[in-house]
Amino acid sequence: MSLNADLIKQAMFEELQNVLNADGEIRRQAEERLAQLKFTEGYGIYLAEITVNQTLNLAFRQLASVMLKQYVEDCWAEESGEYPSDKNLVVNTEAKAAIKTILPQSLYDSNSKIRSVVAYSISNIASYDWPNDWQELFDIIVKCLGGNENSVHGAMKVLVEFTLDLDKQILEVGPIIISEVYRIFEAQSIYSVSTRSYAIKILNSLLRSVNTHVESNQKQTHIFYPTLPFFIQKMIEGLTVPNGAYSSFELKTEIIKAIMPPIWQILTQMADVYIKIIVNKTEKTPFTSNTEEDENEDFISMILQIFDFLHTIIGIKKYNGAITNVMTDLIYIVILYMQITEEQAQSWNDDPEKYVEEEDEQGVDFSVRNTAHDVLLVLGQEYEQKLLSCFSEALGKHITVADADRNAGHLHWWKLYEASMLAVGSFKQLIIENETLFDLSQYMNLVKRAMEYQTSPYLLGRCLWIISQYCNCNLYNGQTLEHVIDITINSMSQEKPLTLKIMAAR
Repeated sequence: MSLNADLIKQAMFEELQNVLNADGEIRRQAEERLAQLKFTEGYGIYLAEITVNQTLNLAFRQLASVMLKQYVEDCWAEESGEYPSDKNLVVNTEAKAAIKTILPQSLYDSNSKIRSVVAYSISNIASYDWPNDWQELFDIIVKCLGGNENSVHGAMKVLVEFTLDLDKQILEVGPIIISEVYRIFEAQSIYSVSTRSYAIKILNSLLRSVNTHVESNQKQTHIFYPTLPFFIQKMIEGLTVPNGAYSSFELKTEIIKAIMPPIWQILTQMADVYIKIIVNKTEKTPFTSNTEEDENEDFISMILQIFDFLHTIIGIKKYNGAITNVMTDLIYIVILYMQITEEQAQSWNDDPEKYVEEEDEQGVDFSVRNTAHDVLLVLGQEYEQKLLSCFSEALGKHITVADADRNAGHLHWWKLYEASMLAVGSFKQLIIENETLFDLSQYMNLVKRAMEYQTSPYLLGRCLWIISQYCNCNLYNGQTLEHVIDITINSMSQEKPLTLKIMAAR
């Protein structure tokens, strides 16, 4: 270091001490001199060196860190300056490199205020320099995430402040970030509740960035899989952990804030994919994995975990308003996922006992259909008659879509009818006790028409089932009952599928 540089550094050191002086006049003079020293090349470097020097007085270091934060805001780029005099004061390349080398050391600092201010400065610098002029930044952050509690907190403060706004950036570092914050959130015996709350904040930020800047489903899959389904499962479990050493209201709030919007979006966006890939098998999977079977299993696992989360949220009174606001759409989506898949239909045809287990709700297979049905039942238990108007509206939409598909010659239109009937039958008691809120007679007319289509034994079986569910409601005249009995007897004839015979016999 040159003599001149030593003199400037010493002058800065003295004036920073004077800024902390109790005498107002001494402070004023020191601030004026520091404003002049701001134009020297080493100004930012010296502030960074003081900030990271843990042998110095803490208040002194905090002052240096705050002044460095302001210096970065004012002078790092030509457009940064808040004041006219700052716009011509830009940190030179050598000083920038030195500051970027020195500053990350304070992410390990034992003082949380130092870490927080430094993290903000690093994020601000990164908004200008990363990735082109600070390629090693994420190596530094990942190293910090693998360090002690202090460095983990410091790194996560950087990530909370940092904004990923380019497709390329997110694709490069998104998988690393989500993997690391999941590791931290999962390790409840190692990291504090506060640190784990920051992990959720970072996930929330990443989800927003991906939603805003990454349009391709395939690219989103690259970022989130295989970590996101496990992360969602752990967060769902986290909602049920009592407050104490491993949880708090802050953590639970962050979980809700993080996963409610993206989960709803994923559930709605993926519905079309699920219908085409899993329910009807009319298209091949768009996801990338070792085998198609692995891809589909991961996809289904994600959906199951989302429904598990919704099941938990529906039972929490605090979120009643949020659920009520989307009730019609939620019921509509849930019924979509209740449709019989091609794989289920084939499995039941091959082994009717599996169908019996499913209908008796004794099966151990946690299918999407069963899990979605459970969510619908919980909605009914929690909201009761408040649900029925939304339920009617959702059913109407499904009938319109199914009829359009039938008229267009689509083979799988009947699955929406069948799932809707399962839903109506599941709310039998609720509908009977609130007959003015649901037009059961009109719906049963639709069921009677559906019996004539002879499209699928599963649809016909469901028609017979729902008619029997409401047989004590004085909805049917003698002619209708006679017709239903004829169809039921015919459905048990020898040549009919065994699954239909089972439903008809019941």
